[in-house]
Amino acid sequence: MEGKKVSQLWYVRRGNAVKGPFTLGLVRRYALLGRILDNDQLSPDREQWKALAGWPELIPEEIKHLDTPEDLQRLELARRREDERLHPDRRQDRSPAQPEQEQRHGGDRRASEGAETLGHRHAVAEFMGELREQRPRYRTQMVITAVLVVGVVAAYLLAPGTREPTDLRQCDAPPRAGINWSTCKLGGLSAVGATLEGAQARNVDLTAANLSRGRLRGSDLSYAVLDAADLSGADLSQSTLVGASLRGAQLAGADLRGSDLSYADLTGATLERTRLEGARFDKAIWPDRTECSPGSEGGCLVPAR
Repeated sequence: MEGKKVSQLWYVRRGNAVKGPFTLGLVRRYALLGRILDNDQLSPDREQWKALAGWPELIPEEIKHLDTPEDLQRLELARRREDERLHPDRRQDRSPAQPEQEQRHGGDRRASEGAETLGHRHAVAEFMGELREQRPRYRTQMVITAVLVVGVVAAYLLAPGTREPTDLRQCDAPPRAGINWSTCKLGGLSAVGATLEGAQARNVDLTAANLSRGRLRGSDLSYAVLDAADLSGADLSQSTLVGASLRGAQLAGADLRGSDLSYADLTGATLERTRLEGARFDKAIWPDRTECSPGSEGGCLVPAR
């Protein structure tokens, strides 16, 4: 594909099952996480199929060179970074080539689990799956890395004061400054012009919420789900929206100055008259599905091809 624009939509074939289309950024992410296997076939048009190695433009930089312990550490950090963007319910985040019958339906009796527990269990499963897929000469290094990471996660979960007690959440309370909405399910909420400065709302679900003209300066909305939310005219300056999902969000006239939207997904979002001075967009997905380069500030820098 030299000399041509890289396709933004891809299909993945495993055996006789074809999934897609998937965005370029999502394919690279699954390649980084090991969810696209070496023998999976990929195609931009469902006509020309090649294994991942046959499409160099799809291979993340972190897995191109694995010659030193530093390379492996960089890979592990990249995987942990990307894994933090997953939906907390693993049933809603299948890999593109996973067959439909592998999902549970109907009589799924699993009890709901806290975000911390799900994250810990998912991390352990992810590492063990990756260990089985690594080439033998990297196995020892990967085992050591996995043990260290699991140890750090366990220490975090067991350390006093690190987990947020669910009884401190205020999911049913009316909007106010400094409110704790972390992990709350508030889809469809109507809070036009609400005062929410300094809100703690990590992993909150505000799908299709109406927060237009809201005052959310300095809020923590890391990994929040704000798909199709109305944030027009809202003050989100100096806020943290790392990994937030803003697909189809209305941000016209919003103030995002000085906010951190690294790894955020802005696919289809409206950014007309939006103030972006000093806002970070490292590896964010822009409304047109472009993946922004590291160091993007005040807008999306397109990676060099």
